Amino acid sequence: MIFGRFTGRFSMRNVLLSLALLAIPTTAGASLTNDDVEVVVNAAFKLLDAGLFEQASQKIEPIIARYESENWPKDQRVYCGHSAPETLLYMTSGAVADANSIDIGAPYCDALFLRAYLQTEANDGDEALATLARLRELAPENAQYIVELAHVLKMRGRLDEALTLYRSVPGKAALAATDALEKRWNAVALRGIGYILIEQRKWTEGEQAYRDSQKFDPDSEIARNELDFIKKNRTD
Repeated sequence: MIFGRFTGRFSMRNVLLSLALLAIPTTAGASLTNDDVEVVVNAAFKLLDAGLFEQASQKIEPIIARYESENWPKDQRVYCGHSAPETLLYMTSGAVADANSIDIGAPYCDALFLRAYLQTEANDGDEALATLARLRELAPENAQYIVELAHVLKMRGRLDEALTLYRSVPGKAALAATDALEKRWNAVALRGIGYILIEQRKWTEGEQAYRDSQKFDPDSEIARNELDFIKKNRTD
């Protein structure tokens, strides 16, 4: 499951459909499979899409509780892979894997991502950072989670940390499930880099980052507006 958060966060659409999704059970008992959980998490994101934040939270919190109640062996490293290349990396790379690594699939991390989004929207920055730190443990190579963490750090004024994260995205975006998602995360990261560089009054470098982002997302209104801003305001 992939969510289109970074070209403008979630659009507000199809409210009646989202209200119907409230009927999908929120229970997350042990009998639920990953596919069952994914149905609930997808419903939660559609509720979020309609602006029904509290209802979305009510959907995913039992999911999170279910996974956090699992008694995995203490020496077992748990991952959430979102694509075959990402999962393969977790299971085989000496940098992150060990003999006891397991991949539990995407739904738990998707639910955590939604929680982090809601925490950010509620201005619970510290809580959002804690949730995103957990996501980095579970999916350290996932570009979507990296750009979300960078976004929160950027908004909290931690620009150098955010810049480092954004600059780490290109190699990780290649692990995305589709070419379109790889382009999306590269574009988002480059726009984040551009924003920070302009904040630092590094006009030429910032302009280049925005232009580079257009190679991945040529129709981005954000990039066009920022390039106009640079043209009108640069002081170098």
